Amino acid sequence: MSRREVLISALASASADLRRVARRASHAAAGPGHWALAEILSHLVHVESDSRARLLRVVSETRPKVSAIHPDESRHDPERSAGELLADFERAREETLAVLSSLKPGDWQRKAVFEDGRVVSLRNLVQMLVEHDTEHLHQASMLSDSGE
Repeated sequence: MSRREVLISALASASADLRRVARRASHAAAGPGHWALAEILSHLVHVESDSRARLLRVVSETRPKVSAIHPDESRHDPERSAGELLADFERAREETLAVLSSLKPGDWQRKAVFEDGRVVSLRNLVQMLVEHDTEHLHQASMLSDSGE
């Protein structure tokens, strides 16, 4: 399996992993400084759309300058249920996977430049998205009702 296939597979499995974790997670408000499940899911939805837009820029522009994607709690919608947010994430992830699946192998080596001057490839950006998923899957798993 190629590195690209591994990354795409990891991204594709995130929705099922989130559903599994969400079934066990407490849906109660988290303590100060911690996100509840709905906040984690809302964040993932927004990061997904921002990440996909960034990937599309890397494919369509020559060495675009890109910004880091930071948490923005003002984009969280406390009225949305975890189920709605999971469905939003799944739709957004499917769109990202469609973009990635349509790329030619050489597109994965296209470069972007972060504000701090770091040069990264599209593949690096996809790897960062996988790592971001992993971080928030772990965070959501810590909300388990059983304390596991």
